[in-house]
Amino acid sequence: MFWNSPRRSSCLLGLALLGTNMAADANGINLEGLGTRAVNMGGAYIAVADDASAIFWNPAGLGQLQGQGRGIELGLYSMSTRIKQETGPSNKDPVDMRPAHGDVFARVYPSEPLTFDDNEEFWPGAGTIPSLIGYHAFDRFTVGYGVYGIAGAYSDYADRVTDATTGAAIEPSIYSLMALIDFNLSIGMQVTDKLYLGTGVDLIYGYLNANATKTYRGSTVPTQPDYRFDLDTTSDGWGIQGNLGVLYKVSDQWSVGAVYRTGARFDLEGDTTANFNGLREKSDHYHRFVQPASWGLGVAYRPDSHWLISFDWTRTDWTKFKWPLGDVTYDNQGALLRSVREDPDWFPADAFHLGFEYQYSSRLALRGGLYTEESGMPGHSEGLTMSVSGGMDIVSLGFGYQFDKWTMDVLVGTMNGTAHNGTSHNCVEFGFTFKRTWDN
Repeated sequence: MFWNSPRRSSCLLGLALLGTNMAADANGINLEGLGTRAVNMGGAYIAVADDASAIFWNPAGLGQLQGQGRGIELGLYSMSTRIKQETGPSNKDPVDMRPAHGDVFARVYPSEPLTFDDNEEFWPGAGTIPSLIGYHAFDRFTVGYGVYGIAGAYSDYADRVTDATTGAAIEPSIYSLMALIDFNLSIGMQVTDKLYLGTGVDLIYGYLNANATKTYRGSTVPTQPDYRFDLDTTSDGWGIQGNLGVLYKVSDQWSVGAVYRTGARFDLEGDTTANFNGLREKSDHYHRFVQPASWGLGVAYRPDSHWLISFDWTRTDWTKFKWPLGDVTYDNQGALLRSVREDPDWFPADAFHLGFEYQYSSRLALRGGLYTEESGMPGHSEGLTMSVSGGMDIVSLGFGYQFDKWTMDVLVGTMNGTAHNGTSHNCVEFGFTFKRTWDN
């Protein structure tokens, strides 16, 4: 019988690997940015940064608002994603599993398929993030503040295949949600007629919930009995990131800017429960998560009172990035829950941003942007059960309309990308922001 064979222990190890890789079952890491106007302009905003969203793009830009009263912005950004890979998720033998390569499910019996059939998923509203930001301008400086999402990951996968030998139905499913919520406080000031400096601190809350199930039901072969595996894990924690920015107005037409973000490290703590046909294990755990450091340069050009054209280059240092649960320590280890530490082999990635704004009238502004980003993720790690960190091209169009004290910004866009291993993702994005200003 299987349950008395040496193969049982190796399969338990494989299922343990499933448990240690859950946080990689997602789509997306860094969001595009903050503020509908800035995102609509392709994120080319480092040398612009002249509203409350400067707390994200370049805190030095807040200095441009000194003496301009107070303002708030309430926004919502949403992305619907379709992702497709050449084959469905793997179902390898435990000895062949590579969690860092996206291997999640363990093949218990040799008659099970090596991959599942479903190789395409559509997740409507997979990235839906609200934001509330604002500023208060004084004579010599401006304070900015806000709460918003800076990163997230999501997956919802399910399939059903048949073991041709035993007739059993095999049903794998994964759900995971990760979010990083930023509580920001920034300050910007004008140093000279042309020079602005700014700094900010981000208190970042990280949350992760993930569960996976694999069932094997209806086997007609007594030596290959039915089984079920369940894993559920939840954790959260806090990290701190610093921001530094500078903005210099070369002339009335030209401005340049630079920004540096230190990144943050989290020790996410929580508990995990795993069940395999009556064998139940539960343990507290902690795992490391690193929000990578990044920096960027930008230039903005205003040829006349109607046009604004901007360009940014940014780089994110993914080399120290770690998936939660890819670097996990369990207080109580067992056959199902085992501590693991893996290097995902990520690397630095560049992004290029181009945006424009045309002031059609005193109330209506038309905008558009292009955004291309390299992937910092190895090609072998991208798929339905791993995050798509980059490797995307984004085109967006939108407008802003000013009422009396309120302004409405709206954008729509498309996002497309293909990984080195053929995995592709296509997204539709939508965002809007309502702004309100008051005089001092």
